[in-house]
Amino acid sequence: MKPLFRQHTEIYSFSGIYEEESFWRKLPASAGDFRFFDLTHLSGTNGYLSEEAKAEICELFTATGGIHYIDSGNTHYMTGLLTARIDEPFRLLLFDHHPDMQKPAFGSLLSCGSWLRSAIEENRNLRSVVMAGVDEVLAGQVMEADGGKWEIDGETGLWQGSWQDRPLTRIPTDILETTESGKLLAYLSGDGLLPLYLSIDKDVFSADEVRTNWDQGSLSTEGFFRVLRALCEGETPILGVDICGECDRRAGSEDYRRALMQNDSFNGRIYSILCGGEA
Repeated sequence: MKPLFRQHTEIYSFSGIYEEESFWRKLPASAGDFRFFDLTHLSGTNGYLSEEAKAEICELFTATGGIHYIDSGNTHYMTGLLTARIDEPFRLLLFDHHPDMQKPAFGSLLSCGSWLRSAIEENRNLRSVVMAGVDEVLAGQVMEADGGKWEIDGETGLWQGSWQDRPLTRIPTDILETTESGKLLAYLSGDGLLPLYLSIDKDVFSADEVRTNWDQGSLSTEGFFRVLRALCEGETPILGVDICGECDRRAGSEDYRRALMQNDSFNGRIYSILCGGEA
């Protein structure tokens, strides 16, 4: 498998959870430019992002490409900040249980539940969005709230829609679980191999495999890794990747230690695959 992203790896620690994980301490020399940002001192970051915190975070950015670990789902708005720096047309491939397209609850404040809506409205280089594993009911509610609807492609099983003139595609979990990932790859290879940015929220997975701090979907990690390997081996360029969905930081309990180990293991495995290794 071809190596990806060896040159740039970043960890953004908002909750302090990464200090209790070990995967990043074992990164090989090939990790290249590695940066760890301790952001536990920042206020205005839990679920909603204040303008003051946003300004401080954006000053840290050096590159969009590479691998970015961005803490729990409460800080998934980081994807919006990272992709805002992409200076060419691209597609967003989002693995998530939630569509993250709610209407903002507090004016223009960016939030973990509204960041994708903001990105579609503001980022003209974001040409289309592919939602992988997003819950059927939640996806339908988002479209209905804005007067839109999904159309199901009888041949592929993919859901097609649009919002703010941007094409949206939803890939159901059962398709992701099959070995016939060719449907996914064929779709992603359209538009002249328009490059991808991958955003992965671990709440898309079954809570039996990886525990997060949100309600979760049912995708298996093995099904996901099978798709990820196929993407890495394909021809579609990948501009960058971010990973969120760390568990609640509740030191001391047996459940917490188990959840911490699950997340630590997943974070190490995805890094290995993206960098050309087997996991």
